[in-house]
Amino acid sequence: MFRPGVVLLLAVAFAIASCSSSGEQPQPVERRCATGENLQMCGKNLVIAHRGGAKVWPEETLLAMQESVKLGVDVLEVDVHATKDGKVVCTHDDLIDRTTDGTGPIKEKTWAEVQLLDAGAKFTTDGGKTFPYKGKGIKMAALEELLRAFPQMPFSVEIKQVRPSIVDAVLAVIDASGMADKIVVASFDDDTLREVRTKRPNLATSLAGGEIVKLLQIKSEEDIGAYVPPAKLFQAPYEAITADRMKAYNKLGIRVHVWTVDDKEDQQRMWSLGVHGVMSDDPPLLKSVTPTDKGR
Repeated sequence: MFRPGVVLLLAVAFAIASCSSSGEQPQPVERRCATGENLQMCGKNLVIAHRGGAKVWPEETLLAMQESVKLGVDVLEVDVHATKDGKVVCTHDDLIDRTTDGTGPIKEKTWAEVQLLDAGAKFTTDGGKTFPYKGKGIKMAALEELLRAFPQMPFSVEIKQVRPSIVDAVLAVIDASGMADKIVVASFDDDTLREVRTKRPNLATSLAGGEIVKLLQIKSEEDIGAYVPPAKLFQAPYEAITADRMKAYNKLGIRVHVWTVDDKEDQQRMWSLGVHGVMSDDPPLLKSVTPTDKGR
């Protein structure tokens, strides 16, 4: 279930998405990534495996990431909570009920208890007729495990847990990985990203919830005024993106990665609007319609 602040954000996004827009297509930001630059902050046409590809493989697991990397995705997206003994675990929900054979809040479990869970138990692609990964030894993954397994890959790490704060634990994992230049930290919670930016000012972040609401008030270049974006990456609900908004965001130097786009026509429409990255639970489908130039 979404937190109240996220519900408000989505309501605003869907309301604004209905605003009129000129049919003229925006001009994309054309530049190449410098050596060592975070691909998420400069690349284009980025295929982003949302939760590792939640419609195709058990979400947020090592298996999902392995399959997405083999497929050739550009970015792996994960969400994180922490166990009660401080292990940063990749999972979208605060409860383990939906994706495992366990129950209860993840923050009330130890890492040892989490490792006993079957993270493939609930995965199905046919409405519950079959569960192809049940009993196959699929486990929930720790963030450090995934970063260690794929040191070459850019990651988008969304901090879901707000209370108690897990910012220090997440930053410690990122620091230890040596991959800070490949990672973007995201969160809908403004206080969480404020803490991240204070403690690691050089770490790339996306816009937080309140910041997204302000940015969505900009409907065209004429609305920019004195606005200065607090971050240069907008992880946007795709329904809110229009040609006029893309022209404004390009002028502001903002990268736009849209979520969560699982329909082929919607994916093609997003690329035609000039977004820089698309998050999808179906990476194979997204790969099939994505332009190949990454702006490297």
